[in-house]
Amino acid sequence: MDLQEHVDIGMSRSTDGGESWEPMKVIMDMGEWGGKPQNLNGIGDPCILYDPNTNTIWVAALWMSGLDTNKRLWWASGPGMKPEETGQFILTKSTDDGLTWSPPINITSQIKDPNWQLLLQGPGMGITLVDGTLVFPAQFKSNIGVKALDGGVYTCHSTIVYSKDQGKNWQIGTGAKSNTTEAQVVQLTDGSLMLNMRDDRNRTDKSSTNGRAISVTKDLGKTWMVHPTSNSALTEPNCMASLISADLRVNGINQKVLFFSQPK
Repeated sequence: MDLQEHVDIGMSRSTDGGESWEPMKVIMDMGEWGGKPQNLNGIGDPCILYDPNTNTIWVAALWMSGLDTNKRLWWASGPGMKPEETGQFILTKSTDDGLTWSPPINITSQIKDPNWQLLLQGPGMGITLVDGTLVFPAQFKSNIGVKALDGGVYTCHSTIVYSKDQGKNWQIGTGAKSNTTEAQVVQLTDGSLMLNMRDDRNRTDKSSTNGRAISVTKDLGKTWMVHPTSNSALTEPNCMASLISADLRVNGINQKVLFFSQPK
């Protein structure tokens, strides 16, 4: 994590299919919240979701206030629910194609377990399901189970955060697999969700299969099933990756195609 520093979320619009772009403008800035300077109110790691049913753009981001800048948010965020204690899961939305944006919407109290040290979005992108459910990939960190590189003990889990009422209320799934962090989510043809995860075992265990961890859920993250290709089909250098689903016509047949991208 690059936080804590003076970090804001910016956006640029194009109205001609990407031929030209408007100047960037800041859409998430926590200012000097709590009487603390900007460099102690950074917000970053955005995850973007578009809801075509309501023409709403959602952006999720991570914020924390008052953290010592000598210690990164990933390590300094602790149990609790307040901004001074733990990272906050913040949303903003636009219903006019990015011209204006809502004030910050803090949903931490709806989805975070107070015992977790940190909960944050993907980052990357979220999706809108066929039935209108909004889904962000997410990750949480608790202090149970796995010894960290700095000698501490924690377990990270990739998961999903979702809303079934167009963003009024939000819920969270269970952890798909321990020691996984940055993830991306897609909906498959049968309606299930596939979560493609950075597996941090690959950082410390050089004898591991060194592949992306992949799990599938049919009940919005209440339960997860390991996909047959998990930790084998997609090798990784242990970093963030991208997974995008697209409906394309291939060889005269309409098909759902998954595009995966990451550094070598």
